[in-house]
Amino acid sequence: WAASRSTSKLRREEAKITAWENLQKARAEAEIRKLEMDLEKKRSASMDRISNKLRAAKKKAEEMRISLSNG
Repeated sequence: WAASRSTSKLRREEAKITAWENLQKARAEAEIRKLEMDLEKKRSASMDRISNKLRAAKKKAEEMRISLSNG
């Protein structure tokens, strides 16, 4: 009887440890997903900025060509 009670207590403790471990793992995975989303947002914003610079440079070059042909 005492042995089965002890075994039961060990199982409960093991279940608590496993639950805690799973919670830590879930928290870490959520943090990783958040970080990945933040990085993707920054990447996207940087790509937009670069594309805008390129578009502005093309527009200015075209304006310079027009000015050159009018001159």
